[in-house]
Amino acid sequence: MPLAVSLQQLQTDALIRADMVNSPLYPTGAGVTDLNRLINQGITEFYDLLIASGEDYYLSSTTIATVSTTDTYALTNDFLAVKGVDINLGGQQYFSGLRFNWADRNLYKLAGTGWFYGQPVYYDLRGQNIVFMPAPQGIYTITVWYYPVPPVLSALSDTLDGVNGWDELVTLSAAIKMLKREESFDAADRLVADYAACKARIQSRASKRNAGEPPRVTDIRRGNRAGWRRRVS
Repeated sequence: MPLAVSLQQLQTDALIRADMVNSPLYPTGAGVTDLNRLINQGITEFYDLLIASGEDYYLSSTTIATVSTTDTYALTNDFLAVKGVDINLGGQQYFSGLRFNWADRNLYKLAGTGWFYGQPVYYDLRGQNIVFMPAPQGIYTITVWYYPVPPVLSALSDTLDGVNGWDELVTLSAAIKMLKREESFDAADRLVADYAACKARIQSRASKRNAGEPPRVTDIRRGNRAGWRRRVS
């Protein structure tokens, strides 16, 4: 069960850490702009750590229905980073899309036209779009597994999944920025040490979510990749 913490609690915790409770500079409550902005900035730092852990915190998915001869499709508004791309040619004919390698861009022209089981399909992320090579010649279902951007908390009841009390990183980040803004650099430096310790704790524990089994080496020539050897650079 996630340890959800509300925006109201994050506001309170940040002010306590900065020793600014009841400060007129950072009022709490609904509609508070400056304090909420600092908290949401801290949430982005928190999300980056969890995504970098290699575990699937906050992993999400979206589906795309292809249009014949169309190679470019818009990604969701909350898209941050791709985890994988599944292509369904119909029934149980699934295979994984392969990441486009710019150095081999002209080799992809050898892939021919159309999508067939056993023949690779490549994808490239360009801005907020995903581009497939070759372009599909029919209607297929694609599942894009991705990490979304973190939510922006605005209502006091909005919550963040702090996992295991790791939301402390968010409040420390906000408190440090508040103190630096007031030029209380000595107090900010003391919290920087706490922030570093909290960050180290998250980095140490976040990658061990699947404690029963370590990650395995991926066979890049398995399944649909057979017959198409990828150059490993």
